[in-house]
Amino acid sequence: KVVREVAGALRADRGMTAGVKIAETYDQGIPPLLFDQDMVRQVIWNIVINSIEAMDGKGRLSLKTLARDGRALLRVEDTGSGVDLGIIEKIFQPFYTTKKQGTGLGLAIAQRIINQHAGAITVENLARGGACFIIDLPIDRGSHD
Repeated sequence: KVVREVAGALRADRGMTAGVKIAETYDQGIPPLLFDQDMVRQVIWNIVINSIEAMDGKGRLSLKTLARDGRALLRVEDTGSGVDLGIIEKIFQPFYTTKKQGTGLGLAIAQRIINQHAGAITVENLARGGACFIIDLPIDRGSHD
């Protein structure tokens, strides 16, 4: 639901996404998850904005959910230039940024939020070019609430 809301907000902002094709694939087998919707929405929003900026506002943004081994995954893929291998280990560190206007806090906060939800966030470069951020959350949080 939260991923669909973010995708809808992106589509509504044609100024930001005029040159971006947004593709969505949802695994219907994922049950409702227990998490703070506002916080996780902030994480997803931050990642998709970074992806759109990495593509200079044109390309393909893919949002895909899937269930695997008791986990719910969200893959956010873009067709940008990918993440430089020299910085891939640093991008989640507070105050690390490659942007002229950036604070270097967005991905650090995103990682902290996902960790607080007993999850993980990772990034990898795609063989065809571009980057993929993966948000991994437990389907059954049980005692983690």
